[in-house]
Amino acid sequence: MTLIPRALCFAAEYHGDQKDKNGQAYIWHPIRVAQGLKNAGYSETHQVVGLLHDTVEDTDATLEMINELFGGAVFAGVDAMTRRPDPDTGEWLETYKEYVARCCEHLIGRKVKRYDVYDNADPRRYCEGVPTQRYIWTLDYLNGIEKDDVLAEWEGIHRSRSG
Repeated sequence: MTLIPRALCFAAEYHGDQKDKNGQAYIWHPIRVAQGLKNAGYSETHQVVGLLHDTVEDTDATLEMINELFGGAVFAGVDAMTRRPDPDTGEWLETYKEYVARCCEHLIGRKVKRYDVYDNADPRRYCEGVPTQRYIWTLDYLNGIEKDDVLAEWEGIHRSRSG
């Protein structure tokens, strides 16, 4: 069994009967994220992280399980995508902006976060409108990070050709 079917089964088992804000089966969200990554030509690892990106944060699954079943690359991507709650209070240990910045430090996490936001911001998923400001900020942040990466790469190529 390749990793994608195994990840889909794992995510479906752990998300179980969870529903999204419109009462739809939650499992459709990670499926759409993984499908978006596939359609954009990203690797199997990207797609598997897309399928698993909410399992540790929103279910009883653990990062140790992810590492054991899917390996280090998937573990690192899911870890980058997982927000950290305080074990005593349940409050987030980092702000949303800090969380997004951490996602972006990991190359796969950054791409998965983009497709996560695309799906979360899709107005077809909401009866009462999309909470847009958060998603606009996130996409602006992701675009800035990726633009900086492209510029740094270009400058490095330019320097090596001229030097």
